[in-house]
Amino acid sequence: MADSRLNKVLIPALEKIQKNASWRKHSKLGAECKSVIQHLTSPNRSPTAEASLLQGVVLDFSLYDSEIVLSPIINALSTSYLKFSEPALDAVQKLIARGYLHGEADPSGGAEAKLLSKLIVSACNCRDLGDEYAELLVIKSLLSAVTSVSLRLHGDCLLQAVRSCYELYLNSKNGVNQTTAKASLIQMLVIVFRRMEADSSTVQLQPVVAAELMMPAEKADVDGEFEMKTSTVEGTNPADLLDSTDKDMLDAKYWEISMYKTALEGRKGELADGEGERDDDLEVQIGNKFRRDAFLVFRDLCKLSMKTPLRDAAADPQAMKGKILALELLKILLENSGEIFRTSERFLDAIKQYLCLSLLKNSASTHMTVFQLSCSIFMSLVSHFRAALKADIGVFFPVIVLRVLENVVQPNFQQKMTVLHFLKKLCVDSQILIEIFLNYDYDCDVNASNIFTRMVNGLLKTAQGVPSDVPSTVQALQEASMKLEAMKCLVAILQCMGKWMNKQLQIADIQSSKKLDAADHGSDTGSPPRQNDIIDEPTKGSDAQSEASSEVSDVSTLEQCRADRARKSESIYYSSINTVVLKFMIEACWAPMLAAFSVQLDQSDDEIVIALCLEGFRSAIHVTAGMSMKTHRDAFVTSLAKFTSLHSPADIKKKNIDAIKVIVAIADEDGNYIQDGWEHILTCVSRFEHLHLRGAGASPDASFFAIHLNELDKSKQGRSNILPVSKNTGAGNIQNAASAMRRGSYDSAGIGGNVAAGITSGQMNNLSSNFNMLEQVGDVNRIFIQSQKLNSEAIVDFVKALCKVSMGELRCTSNPRVFSLTKIVEIVHYNMNRIRAVWFKIWQVLSDFFVTAGCSENLSIAIFAIDSLCQLSMKVLEREELANFNFQNEFMKPFTIVMCKSSAVEIRELIIRCVSQVVLSQVNNVKSGWKSIFMVFTTAAYDDHKNIVLLSFEIIKKIVRDYFTYIIETESTTFTDCVNCLVAFTNTRFNKEVSLNAIGLLQNCAERLAEGDLRKEAPEVASPPSPQIGKERKSDNGEPANRVDHLYLWLPLLAGLSELSFDPRPEIRKSASQILFGTLCNYGHHFSLALWEKVFESVLFRLFDESENIDNGDMEEHNQDSWMHEMCTLAMQLVVDLFVNIYDTINPLLKKVLMLVVSFIKRPHQSLVIIGITGFARLMSSAGEMFSEDNWLDVVSFLKEALNETCPDFSLILDDDNSITEPQGVDVNESSHDESAEAVTSNDDPVNNLRSRRLKSVISDIKCRSSIQLLLLRATVDIYNMHRARLSYKNIFILFDVVHAVASHARNINSNGVLRQKLVELGSMMQMDDPPLLSLETESYKLCLKFLQNLAVDRPLSYEESEVESYLVNLCQEVLQFYIVVACSGLLPDRQPRWTIPPGSGRRTELAARAPLIVATLQAVGALGESSFQKNLCCFFPLLSSLIGCEHFSNEVQIVLSDVLHSSVGPILLRSC
Repeated sequence: MADSRLNKVLIPALEKIQKNASWRKHSKLGAECKSVIQHLTSPNRSPTAEASLLQGVVLDFSLYDSEIVLSPIINALSTSYLKFSEPALDAVQKLIARGYLHGEADPSGGAEAKLLSKLIVSACNCRDLGDEYAELLVIKSLLSAVTSVSLRLHGDCLLQAVRSCYELYLNSKNGVNQTTAKASLIQMLVIVFRRMEADSSTVQLQPVVAAELMMPAEKADVDGEFEMKTSTVEGTNPADLLDSTDKDMLDAKYWEISMYKTALEGRKGELADGEGERDDDLEVQIGNKFRRDAFLVFRDLCKLSMKTPLRDAAADPQAMKGKILALELLKILLENSGEIFRTSERFLDAIKQYLCLSLLKNSASTHMTVFQLSCSIFMSLVSHFRAALKADIGVFFPVIVLRVLENVVQPNFQQKMTVLHFLKKLCVDSQILIEIFLNYDYDCDVNASNIFTRMVNGLLKTAQGVPSDVPSTVQALQEASMKLEAMKCLVAILQCMGKWMNKQLQIADIQSSKKLDAADHGSDTGSPPRQNDIIDEPTKGSDAQSEASSEVSDVSTLEQCRADRARKSESIYYSSINTVVLKFMIEACWAPMLAAFSVQLDQSDDEIVIALCLEGFRSAIHVTAGMSMKTHRDAFVTSLAKFTSLHSPADIKKKNIDAIKVIVAIADEDGNYIQDGWEHILTCVSRFEHLHLRGAGASPDASFFAIHLNELDKSKQGRSNILPVSKNTGAGNIQNAASAMRRGSYDSAGIGGNVAAGITSGQMNNLSSNFNMLEQVGDVNRIFIQSQKLNSEAIVDFVKALCKVSMGELRCTSNPRVFSLTKIVEIVHYNMNRIRAVWFKIWQVLSDFFVTAGCSENLSIAIFAIDSLCQLSMKVLEREELANFNFQNEFMKPFTIVMCKSSAVEIRELIIRCVSQVVLSQVNNVKSGWKSIFMVFTTAAYDDHKNIVLLSFEIIKKIVRDYFTYIIETESTTFTDCVNCLVAFTNTRFNKEVSLNAIGLLQNCAERLAEGDLRKEAPEVASPPSPQIGKERKSDNGEPANRVDHLYLWLPLLAGLSELSFDPRPEIRKSASQILFGTLCNYGHHFSLALWEKVFESVLFRLFDESENIDNGDMEEHNQDSWMHEMCTLAMQLVVDLFVNIYDTINPLLKKVLMLVVSFIKRPHQSLVIIGITGFARLMSSAGEMFSEDNWLDVVSFLKEALNETCPDFSLILDDDNSITEPQGVDVNESSHDESAEAVTSNDDPVNNLRSRRLKSVISDIKCRSSIQLLLLRATVDIYNMHRARLSYKNIFILFDVVHAVASHARNINSNGVLRQKLVELGSMMQMDDPPLLSLETESYKLCLKFLQNLAVDRPLSYEESEVESYLVNLCQEVLQFYIVVACSGLLPDRQPRWTIPPGSGRRTELAARAPLIVATLQAVGALGESSFQKNLCCFFPLLSSLIGCEHFSNEVQIVLSDVLHSSVGPILLRSC
């Protein structure tokens, strides 16, 4: 079957050859063809056994048969005779195409390989026949051979096939054949390199559109309107480069010499042209045949591209055509290169040695096609081989690109345009641009090319054009084209940087799909491994700006890497995904770009140029903002804002309107990253709206601020922040807006403000058209609407900028505006749904703004600001506040601050009304805001204007009465704030009724609190559980759980009433004290012990704090001391009564109450002491029967403390320094107090005056203490008499000890002769009896006797009879001994010199005063039991005998003495007799 198909191919061709070989000259060929035909048609072909063992190259044929069959075909091809060659070529093409030939065609191979190679070479030789059809058959045959799967061409055979097509393209006279040859070449090269990549011959040929691959991208752009006659003469020979002094050219020459040296040392003669080239192919030692084939083809093309034609290119067009074809084919290979080609060291070396050398020779050509192809090939190297060719690219980029780019004065137009197109194409791949900067600019190598920086600067020079004073050959239209392309490149660079930044930071690309720019391809996957110094992963999320701005540490890391690179080989290629490198790129290019865009935008009116400039600004702001480069960002934003010409609207043109549009677009697209740049944008928006409104005929805001205050007051209730806008009145609006159109500086506070210069008539004529152009901008309000899409940080920056712009508008003295202020209200509405944490940051900014605006000296502005704040408050309160948040409180704080700071009565009144409106309309939603609300009213309560106080109280009264449940349903502190607010109103000095009503409201609060409304009405509050009055649930500590135990609620209320109880106004303090104690009495039984402790410490005890201010003098001389004394007395009674009434609950607080009482007793003020003693007695009489033994121990302990602390101190009287004698001639006994005081203080000596005042103070203290101790003793007697049965043995002995100590102290004072003498000398100044403490002594001893005698009678628990008897005997001896000394001998016990008591003196009085004590003592002695008396008779008998001899001034003493002798001593004496 296969033979029949093969015969259909071979036999017709052989028959045709045989027919044409009838000539004698070719008879041998004809005979051979006839023999082969017979062989093919013979049914019995039997080759030799040896031949049949060898596999042939023809399908199903042995090698022997294959040689027989193919021999006439090869011979026919070799005849160079067209009639033989055509059928032979046709047969060859069909044999290959139909797969009848198989094996490898390689002259260096075996017999079958050589046979096939001979066949292919013979076919290649037919290219010189000169016949068009034969040429086409050769092309078809060679293409089939190269692309065949079964037949594989290698080595020289493959090169012959490629060179044959190459020659046919050059030499064929038929255009179709040329095109076919070129297309076939492309397909051959593509399949060769694809097989090399796959390492297999089974790779199928894919369709390749040769026209698309071969058309240089730059040519179509260059050959246009400015097409020039192209020179075909090579303008520069590489050898001539040495003549150049340019560093780039010298670098290129050194590189060329280096390449030549390497080639000569490695393979001599390889770079020389001539016949020896084919022999060089054998020297290429590559084991893999596919790689060797690709290498040979690539090298061959490089050599072909380096063939230099004659100086006159027109004289040798074929050479130039071949060069161009070779360059085109190289371009295709590079653009379609695979992984092996890009990474194999052998191929990379070939690129360096052959292709780069070719580029060096061809880059200097003035032939545009050659130059364009060189640029295109270089672009492919940069795109796909930059990692491996770092050093080479560093040499060729300046030579090929920068050399042309930087030539501004005398450039080759088409070359310059080609380079500009090359750069624009380069910027499509952002990674390439980043790596160019990283490897050639950022590197620390001092010999670095600085490619990126030079490229940007070259583009800047091109965009700026040739200076006017420099002669140039560039035509005007050509210069305009180059400027335009340079601008496109600059914009493309910025867009490229922006895309790369967006990719790394995962920012949404600001360029929409409508843009014509290509998408970023990223880094090539086929590139060789690169040295990555910075591999930080980009931060994810929409808020990547904050992470990018925090890369300060990354910068230092990058700098460290930069230093390390200086020590590494320059062959290391660096790649980066860290966006920090962008900062250094921006540093290198921002200034040239800003200059290029600014100059062109200012000078040009070309719409395309303007659009490019604006797009450049837009991209630059995007990149600088994204990288948080504030200075650079602001430079672009400020420049762009100035180009809007809004500060000088009379000069507005269409390009200025376009700038405004870009400003709006930037706000919309880059709002998350422009940070402080918002101020410039919002300033432009403010000015734009101002012009727009004025152009529409709207009245200026200043007219609103000019409204008279009286008119403003009339409209307070219906005030709105929407300014009145008049209707459009037609042409007259132009005149109305003229003031807004005057020239001003960009930094002026207001548009047209403070500008004296007018506008010209020409400018006036343009105003109408300017206003029409403003309509093209559209609605800028979308900036504020879109604010809700800003991220959490950007919205704060936006609000800061808006507040700053608004403040600038308000501060403009000539033309204040409220546009931004109204927008603040709007953005609050738009951003109401943001999370609380973000809202808190926003409001921190707005709060300061409203405080400043609310305190403005311009009353209208302040009113407008407060009104706006009121509207915001309404919006905020419409949103329910979550638990544990206090944003409402923070939001309402500006009201409080302005209320405190503002000096304008109108503002303070407006705040009251606004807060009232907010509360009454949104009371259901008020939570934490109550705190600030009450702070506002508290501040109002202390206001200096009566109307504000009365107005605020009416509002607070309504709130407390009608909305009390809302007040206490949030925090516990809210109720406290309410109480403090009411207390503040009680202190008002304007109206007594307000104070009383406020106290009444406090009472109402107390009732509601006690009734449990606070928890019944607010079950959601996170606080202690609701009290359930009447249910005696027990808690863990045993206390009833139903107590109204809200410390945080009761204490502020009670403390407020406590303070009011000592208000100077009688009605207030009376009402407050009644309500205070009434509340405690009525509801105190529900309080827990812990609450009572706080009540006593913080409320009740504070009632007596003011008592410290009572003067020690006569209170009746001071009205204030009088009413304070009265209140202290009343308060003490109420406290004691309260303690008694709820003793069961608060009995553990007895010590605190006793401490309070004793503190009064210890005061050096007799009136206060009386209050304390009275309270003590009242407490004992009312609650004593409820005291436990421990309670009584506390009582007697505090009583002991009081007696000890109030002991009179006479030590200062005994001090010699204080001894002051009475003036001579003054009767001490007869002088009055006034005379004595006058005599003592009449001395003009300052020392004596000081001593006199000190002595008077000491005497006053002694008298006060003496009185206190007497009062205490009497109170002790009363308490003892009432509760004698409840006092334990121990407690009574404690009382005995302290009273006995008082008696002993008094006796010692009374027996001190020196002291008594000094007291006599002081005379009437003392106003004390002699002895001074006689009453205190006698009373104390009598009470001691009473204690001991009653103990013997009552015999309480733990009673010790012997102990009591011992104490009693000793006490009686002590009393009788001292009496005997005084009454009988007249000598003091301390053996002082005798002093005589004159008749009628106080001695009789003293003895009479001591008589009751002696009587009681003798009775106690007589009451001793017989055994006890007999046991102690030896002690008593001398004393009784001495009494008999004493002079008594009381008959009762003698009677009792007689009874004792008769009843007790007598019987004992009689028994002893």
